[in-house]
Amino acid sequence: MFTRLVLLSAIALATFGLIGCGTAPTPTPAPTQPPVQITVVVTATAQPVTATPLPPPPTSVIPTQVVTPTVAGAPATPTRVAVVNTPRPAATRTPTRPAVPPTATSLPIKFGAPKLLNLNYDLDKSIKDERHFPADALIFQWEAIIGLAGDECYLVTVSFEPGARDSFMTGCGNSFAKEVPRNPAEFKLNSPNQQGPNYSSLLPQAGEFWAFWWVTVVKNIGTRPDGKPNTLPLSPDSPKHRFLMKGN
Repeated sequence: MFTRLVLLSAIALATFGLIGCGTAPTPTPAPTQPPVQITVVVTATAQPVTATPLPPPPTSVIPTQVVTPTVAGAPATPTRVAVVNTPRPAATRTPTRPAVPPTATSLPIKFGAPKLLNLNYDLDKSIKDERHFPADALIFQWEAIIGLAGDECYLVTVSFEPGARDSFMTGCGNSFAKEVPRNPAEFKLNSPNQQGPNYSSLLPQAGEFWAFWWVTVVKNIGTRPDGKPNTLPLSPDSPKHRFLMKGN
């Protein structure tokens, strides 16, 4: 019995030793780290500045008008109605064009072309019409036209070639002494040394030249800035006649 106990004890010791040798030692736990505190600083971010909306354009308010309805059998109660006037846009200035002076317009032809008289220049008949300057006055004749109004006249045009040209208004409203058809109407252009209408401004420098003349019935519509009559034709021009001008 004793031997059995000793044997069991030895076996137990041997087993305990084997177990102790084959088991890994238990690790020593690491010391516990103290907790770390993190401080977060929150900074407020400024919001972007927004533009303040402009106030709406002012509106003009017309004073309220009192409207009194008429109801039979009931007292009239005034009602005020507000009328809002929307402002008008700013007016723009439109440049103005310079004024254009009015121009004379044509009139209907009322008379036939005047018929010239005393035409003494005819080369086929060897007839020559010659005048001499500065001694001679120039006399022009044509058949009178009956029925001219007070502003209807004859316009006698004289042209020296070479030289200048001018027009002379005469016989307004049948002012000639004889107003019988086929009787001559007449205009006299004085010599340069005489008063009244003369041809001093028409003379050229040459000693001999041609003179042309013709007649038109016109309407007198005023005076031009140069003092000459402003006219509108009431007939075609007469045929042109010429004569020779020679110096004395």
